[in-house]
Amino acid sequence: MDTVERGMQEAADLTGATLYQFLVQAALEKADKIIDRERVIVFSREDAALFVELLDNPRPANDKLVRAFERHKTKVQHGTLDSTADGST
Repeated sequence: MDTVERGMQEAADLTGATLYQFLVQAALEKADKIIDRERVIVFSREDAALFVELLDNPRPANDKLVRAFERHKTKVQHGTLDSTADGST
């Protein structure tokens, strides 16, 4: 038994789990951390206040945004809107 396996087995024994149970639990905990890190947006207090302010009082759309909405509306009406971001299928 190598050093890594001995360490994992000792940790499993200390938690009252089999090595397999310990490894699965450790993998699930790591997966949860990665998923949370990728899905959760953390704001500073100032950023959160600015975000809420912009939601409550949005700025008017500029010309470029208005044209983008018009292009989107036209594509939806003509059924030519691609379902993927890059237009590939």
